[in-house]
Amino acid sequence: MQKSMTGFGHQTFIFQKKQITIDIKCLNSKTLDLNVRIPNFYKELEFEFRTIVTKHLIRGKIDISLNVEWIEPPIPGELNKTAFIHYYNSLLDLKNELQLYQYQPEWFSTLVRMPDVVSSIQHKLEDDEKQCVIQNFEQVVNQVNDFRTKEAQTLVADISNRVRLIDSKIDNISIFEKQRI
Repeated sequence: MQKSMTGFGHQTFIFQKKQITIDIKCLNSKTLDLNVRIPNFYKELEFEFRTIVTKHLIRGKIDISLNVEWIEPPIPGELNKTAFIHYYNSLLDLKNELQLYQYQPEWFSTLVRMPDVVSSIQHKLEDDEKQCVIQNFEQVVNQVNDFRTKEAQTLVADISNRVRLIDSKIDNISIFEKQRI
């Protein structure tokens, strides 16, 4: 089966509180030139993406893009109230010790920047999310292959029509042969 080198695939799906979009674009190239742009959160899937692409698309300049938009923003971190209160009391004691009674600082912005007051939550990529993303990725790869097949069929039909047209006109050319020589 003939396949074109150009192709495109696109899939958008929802997983939990995220809208995930996968795009794959292929252009002509003698070898496999793979460019993968994915968020750090999904970096552990990059090897699987590369394996799937190598197996199914074989060659071409291939750009893979995976984007995530949060439908409901994730919790950015947790406030350690104990550390916050400890730093507040320490700074208040220091203010009194230095007799800075008139000084009214903006405590909140200072305290949230202190060590261990705000801790970021590290999200772990769960198996069910991995499977969902990989399944959708494979569907996009299949779309690319379908696109390549359809484009090849179109190109073959166009080339065949042009060959038939030339073949039908070839007899009309022979009458000019003597003059041309």
